Amino acid sequence: MSKNQPSLLSIITPVKNSEKWLEECIRSAVQQEFTNWEWIWVDDHSTDHSRYLLQKWAEKDPRIHLFSNPGQGIVPALQKALAESKGQFITRMDADDLMPDGRLQKLVQALQHSPRGTVVSGLLAYFPEQDLSPGYRSYQNWLNTVALAQSFWKNLYRECVIASPNWMMRKTDLEKAGGFSGLEYPEDYDLVFRWFQNGFSIRAVPEVTLYWREHPQRTSRNSPHYSQEAFFQLKVKRFVELSYRGKGVQIWGTGRKAKMAQSILEGFKIPVVVMGLSKHPQKLHYTALRNYKDPQLLIAVYPSEKEREELQLYLRSLGLQEGVDHWFL
Repeated sequence: MSKNQPSLLSIITPVKNSEKWLEECIRSAVQQEFTNWEWIWVDDHSTDHSRYLLQKWAEKDPRIHLFSNPGQGIVPALQKALAESKGQFITRMDADDLMPDGRLQKLVQALQHSPRGTVVSGLLAYFPEQDLSPGYRSYQNWLNTVALAQSFWKNLYRECVIASPNWMMRKTDLEKAGGFSGLEYPEDYDLVFRWFQNGFSIRAVPEVTLYWREHPQRTSRNSPHYSQEAFFQLKVKRFVELSYRGKGVQIWGTGRKAKMAQSILEGFKIPVVVMGLSKHPQKLHYTALRNYKDPQLLIAVYPSEKEREELQLYLRSLGLQEGVDHWFL
């Protein structure tokens, strides 16, 4: 083992009724080049054979440890896993996903060469490929584009910019930021907001570090905690807490996103001006924004790349910065 390796890496995984994927998931870690890890599994009251399979693995491999969730759901399971972990570095994994070859080594090396307050991540690939809907394919491509551009904070209020099982950080940094305590659902998105609030940076390696399994039983597909409405409620609330400067908000767009954002913001007693925005560049209502001093613009449409470039060119001409003065929702 290299002297530059951390004393220990802790992999943490909540698990509930994942027996059909456990063997493949665990083998993808056992076969990694980097071997100096422990794996903290927290069973969230499974009713299938997940616990039995994990106990068998724990008997075979002393690096694997199984605990019971003292509460209900992912957040208390993550809290339990962090409390039991002994590693210098922490990484997440989900029970139905796979680690590509070299994942742990690549992320560990990236983190070792990064300052404190850094979260490292990488690219991802959904699988099985033939089952992907256009929506999931689009989200995969967007996440990878953000990662390659290292533009995480600019895109903070559009979608969750990091897949929940695709990050690694120092345990001391995670604890400094409050760990998983007090996270609201969707907890993976809220954790990213917590990193932003604490001034952390995100660094992505330009290689796939997660195979993200798509299947009908995924929690994100079936729990109201991960509905589009839940994500939208959380991100607008965090915008108010973390980025709002107190002088009102302008919204471009008149569709569902714009109406949801307006309703949530007005619930916080924030003055909102909604401006119609056509999909045709020559009809965009650009000039109205000039009437506002120190605007904060939420763009509740996502037009074609050419139209986005025109929008951003205009906003730059007003001296407005993406991620500071305007954001895509």
